[in-house]
Amino acid sequence: MSQAHARQHALPGFVLLILVAFAFGSAAALGVATARAEDPVASEPSVVRELPGKRTQYSTTYLLSDGSFRSVCYQSPVYYKDAAGDWSPIDSSLVPVAGTDAYATVAAPVKVTLADEAPGQKPVTVESGKYVVTMNLVGCAEDGKLVLGDAALYSGVAPYTDVTYTATGDGVKEVLTLASSSAPNLFTYRLTHPGLTAKLDESGQWGLYADGAAKPTFLLGAMNACDSSIDESGEPAWCD
Repeated sequence: MSQAHARQHALPGFVLLILVAFAFGSAAALGVATARAEDPVASEPSVVRELPGKRTQYSTTYLLSDGSFRSVCYQSPVYYKDAAGDWSPIDSSLVPVAGTDAYATVAAPVKVTLADEAPGQKPVTVESGKYVVTMNLVGCAEDGKLVLGDAALYSGVAPYTDVTYTATGDGVKEVLTLASSSAPNLFTYRLTHPGLTAKLDESGQWGLYADGAAKPTFLLGAMNACDSSIDESGEPAWCD
């Protein structure tokens, strides 16, 4: 679930210059080959500093030593508008919330909180502005999580079934891992989304819309699946 680019690589050039001295004839007559660089190769410009004023949600721009600029673009958001209106780096790492068993993202446009399921507490809470969406697997025990970096693993939520939630900066991704053919083949999620209405757009994309809004506050990503087999390229067998 997320809110509604290719990275540029600069590879430094290099030149390997080998100067070899050859001896001809006797020891009394020694000739040495000499070399002179007629056209020295221009060195690759180096990065002087990053330019925060040129940040965008998906890019970072640097000033180079020759006065030119280099922009690095990303497929996912790397900055968000903070309270001061500046583009600040996104940090989707999960840190403990004082006085609770929950973990929340450090700094992101969409706040993700992951907790052990309990009365009045859903395992997944996603916040954007005044809107709060919660999510939980119906009939499954989502507790005893293991948090590492930006992800929380809930083991054994159902027979042979684990679920992992990963904070993405602009939302959350969930992955169900089925370790056996004896695992359940039907899962139901309950979403609460006060003030938002679930709608299907013309492209078949589900979203959560505020009243009168033309664009969704949240998008619901499509589900896909893969098995444990991999092909020659190392990719698993995916299906929509």
